[in-house]
Amino acid sequence: MAQENQTIQGDVKTILQLDAKFHYDNLAEVRAVHDKIVQKGMLRSPMGKRYVKRLEQLLGGTKPNTCTLCGGALNRTGMICSGCISKYANAGGTGVGTQQNTGASAASAIPISKNKKSLIIGISVLVVAFLLIASIGLGTIFMFLTIAAACVLAYKAAKKQDKKMSVIAVAVFGVLAIVFSGSGGKDVIGAIGMTEAQLKNEFGMPTRHEGTFYYYEDNTVDASVVGGTCNTIGLYGEKYNILGISVGDKRSKAESVLEKNGFSKRDDYSEFITSGSNIIYKNSQYTIDIVYDGADRVRSISAGRAGGY
Repeated sequence: MAQENQTIQGDVKTILQLDAKFHYDNLAEVRAVHDKIVQKGMLRSPMGKRYVKRLEQLLGGTKPNTCTLCGGALNRTGMICSGCISKYANAGGTGVGTQQNTGASAASAIPISKNKKSLIIGISVLVVAFLLIASIGLGTIFMFLTIAAACVLAYKAAKKQDKKMSVIAVAVFGVLAIVFSGSGGKDVIGAIGMTEAQLKNEFGMPTRHEGTFYYYEDNTVDASVVGGTCNTIGLYGEKYNILGISVGDKRSKAESVLEKNGFSKRDDYSEFITSGSNIIYKNSQYTIDIVYDGADRVRSISAGRAGGY
């Protein structure tokens, strides 16, 4: 009997704590708290089981109109009448008063489960990872967000929670990932050394021919052909990239890519342009010429053979 009374007292305390913090009109929160109570085997007394039943009624669209504890008429928003709140609060040990919906989550009244801790850790890792990749392009960022939203969707599906916003997030981020993943397009460094026929097959050149220069049809790429093969290639739009560097990329990203490929900064011709900067980078194979605008983003980028540029 003593053990049974102790169980009832513990359940009443938990119910009062939940009722003081719970937003019962938020069905997602109702579902989360209900599932956690069931999973952890909480509220095993008759009163506790009655409270769980009330939560299930709410989820089914029926709003209870009697107090969960005493069965009397409800005279306040919630599932516990003001008389029971005063009664148990005055008896001590419940740690609650007559306030309700203070803004704190009802889930805070329940010990954090291992799943919850794992979710918190996972979200923290995702945030850190997002910050680390923020400089590598919108396509990658939106792909990352798509994966994160898909993980949240899977979690909510497993917990039978409202999935509407997660589905929308996956769809939106997925579309943006597809749209921006093409930013920068194909790496054209391999065009150096191509013949005129290969350039025409690869880029549609020559659609415009001026001296040694063969221009791509939308003027985003030009190639200088010397002795029958491409000597240099330059980009002026976002359709292609050189070693992963595209027009519009930040200088920090461009120099990071170049450093990884063994390039070093050799010459600075910034004094010859009206705004921004013009830097030449070289490694054992190639010479890269980049013009940055006033915001330190790539305005144009050209590449040629080392020593022949």
